Amino acid sequence: SKVRSTLSQIFQTLFFSHNFRLLVSTFLVSCSYAEILECNFALLNAFGDGIQRYSCNVVNKQIFQLANLEITGINGVHADGSTDADVLGLVISGGIMSSYPKGVENFFTNIEGLSIQNMYPAEIHQSDLIAFPKLKALSMTNINITYLEKDLFLGNPLLTQIRMTYSKISHIEPT
Repeated sequence: SKVRSTLSQIFQTLFFSHNFRLLVSTFLVSCSYAEILECNFALLNAFGDGIQRYSCNVVNKQIFQLANLEITGINGVHADGSTDADVLGLVISGGIMSSYPKGVENFFTNIEGLSIQNMYPAEIHQSDLIAFPKLKALSMTNINITYLEKDLFLGNPLLTQIRMTYSKISHIEPT
């Protein structure tokens, strides 16, 4: 009983100390997941602007359930001698989305169209879209986002087509 009380006091002191919480927080923030994106490459018209683009249609969408997702490679067979540099569109559909794909811009440097369909991301921030400076069309259909921040598209000066159908957006931050 006295041992249990002493152990309890040690645990409480350790748990509630600032340094321990800082250590745990640092560990949790620094954890990230490195994944390879699996693509079916094809000409797709999925961006709301009527333009077909050579695109990566993501096959392994379950990886987006991981927080702090970092894409470290691309797998898939390109059509007719195309390369990653020829990919102009990225389509992610069906599933839960805990994080946006960081690192995709290292492989697909010319993304003009981004389509997120039937996914359940809770939020989207400017930092999620800044990796796509050539983005012209964004389609987010049947998504769970309820709020858009005012500077969301600040890093996307070429963006001319935005489609957000069947979304739950109830607030757009005023400028």
